[in-house]
Amino acid sequence: MKIYLIRHGDAKSEAEDINRPLNEKGVRDIHKIGKFLNNANIKVTKIYHSTKLRAKQTAEILSQYIKIDEGLKEIKGLEPNADLNILYNTFLEEGEDFVITGHLPYLSILTSKFLCNNENKKIVDFKSGSLLCVEKKDEKFLIDFFITPEIC
Repeated sequence: MKIYLIRHGDAKSEAEDINRPLNEKGVRDIHKIGKFLNNANIKVTKIYHSTKLRAKQTAEILSQYIKIDEGLKEIKGLEPNADLNILYNTFLEEGEDFVITGHLPYLSILTSKFLCNNENKKIVDFKSGSLLCVEKKDEKFLIDFFITPEIC
């Protein structure tokens, strides 16, 4: 099973728009990540995204590029400071590849839990629009690849 963890693209500030949608750079960056995934012929069962607009927009853009069996799934518990334990076991029980579009610090904490079972260790620096793919092999998670929009 592969899990694609994607931090939302750059967003407008709260002063510009209280809902913080993606800004122009954020939209361009996520299109780059989407094209990368399309070229890699990625297929997933679903894309989970948080209730925040910028994560939803990120998921919607990605859905234009990758094959999704079950579509987009907005779920509570992926917000920036959400409790990791709310969804962690749900993710472990998934049998197929899927995407999570989310925020910091949540994605960083989740990654640390997957890779070393210690959410306090910082393993990856998720810049806006970056993508980490982890793969579960023999009950362990390993990093498959990590990319940023700048290298796509």
